[in-house]
Formats: sequence, C-alpha cells, structure tokens
Amino acid sequence: MPLSYSRDDEARRIRLSVSPPFTKDDAIKAVYRQAAEGTWQYGALVDLRRGILDSSALSELIAHIRELVAVHGARGPLALVAWETAATKQLRAFAGDARLLADDIAVFRNTNDAERWLDRWMSSEPGASA
Repeated sequence: MPLSYSRDDEARRIRLSVSPPFTKDDAIKAVYRQAAEGTWQYGALVDLRRGILDSSALSELIAHIRELVAVHGARGPLALVAWETAATKQLRAFAGDARLLADDIAVFRNTNDAERWLDRWMSSEPGASA
C-alpha cells in the first residue's frame, strides 16, 4: 500500500506515511480526503522517508492544494519528514512554494521532532485546549 492515512480527532492530527510506488495521484487523493472529512485545519505529519514526489508532481500537488485553499482557507500546519539530504532540500523548496497555502510548514528528519512541533503548534492555536 503506497499511502497509509490515519486520523486522530482528539489530537486534531492526520498522519500519512508513504512507500513505493507512491504517486502524485496518491498525494492528491489524500489532500482531497482531508478536505472532504472536514479535517483541513488539522495538523498533518507526512512521513516521506520511503518515498518522495519529483518536482513536477509536487508542483501539480500544490496546484490542487491551491484549489482547496480557495474553498476551505489555509490548511493546518504541515510537518514533512525525510531522511535524505536531497529530499529535505526538495521539501524545503516545496515548503517555500506552499507557505501561503498552510498555517505553517516545517521539514524534519524524524517523526518525534515533527510530532513535538505539531503538538506545540496545535496547542498554541486559538481555542485549542492545552
């Protein structure tokens, strides 16, 4: 299965983990699913350590996210996890391109750091219970 998707309503978090053969269609379906389920403002942790999209696929994904942002507003914070230096550079470029589409985006090398960042971010959100 190229994409594992889980939802935690208590933490207001979506967790995605990819594995080959992960495609842009998998990523596009995941963002539309998040919007359809009413969890667009949830924090999202995307574990890309076993697969990442190429630049053209990321550009297409951003275009779809723009469409959803026009309807639902900025998405919640996005924590991207990748091991490889080349992948983290590519994700940092993606984060720069997508910055206006999400409340915040950060790139990490491990899921623990990403989880802590999302916990802090979501607890500082107005109306969040700390």
